[in-house]
Amino acid sequence: MKKLIALFLLSTIICFVGCDKKSDSVSSDTETTTETTTISETEEAVSEFEYSVRSGEVIITKYTGNSSSVVIPEEIEGMPVVSIARWTLEDSGIEDLTLPETMTELPVLKGTDEIKKITLPSGVSDVTDFLRGFRNLEEVDIHNSDTYKSVDGVLFPKDGTHLICYPAAKKGAQYAIPEGTVVIDYGAFRGQSK
Repeated sequence: MKKLIALFLLSTIICFVGCDKKSDSVSSDTETTTETTTISETEEAVSEFEYSVRSGEVIITKYTGNSSSVVIPEEIEGMPVVSIARWTLEDSGIEDLTLPETMTELPVLKGTDEIKKITLPSGVSDVTDFLRGFRNLEEVDIHNSDTYKSVDGVLFPKDGTHLICYPAAKKGAQYAIPEGTVVIDYGAFRGQSK
């Protein structure tokens, strides 16, 4: 047993001496670099949301950040964000909300009184009921949609033939309906006090 311990100690000493000699052979002008790990903007943004996962898809359940302008991420943990729970935005302080392109159906939300601008995903198929809950909305925006377009913050179908949603709190005393509009949808001016 004593021979084993002595052998172990001897091999440990040889290892340390050998390792030490290797470090001496490195030139003194070699720079030492330190890697700093930072949280990416995406990871930081994701940390501001509580969410649940169902069948490999993410549903946002609460916004915990404090920004007034929020972009909901398209994916969390490699899974697509497909929906928002009904009360997610209540008391959130969000005034400008951008929904991810991964959302194709929009739920009817509650607690959206603070939101003034919303950017919709291009693949959304029906926005009528969704937009009616935003009482202080001033602007609706949508890009590259095959179904809808936004003209000065007002929502129309892609062909512009009817006015779908005039935001409830849009500023301006007068509004000139664009040429080519032949129908104003029922409830398109809902919430207007003028």
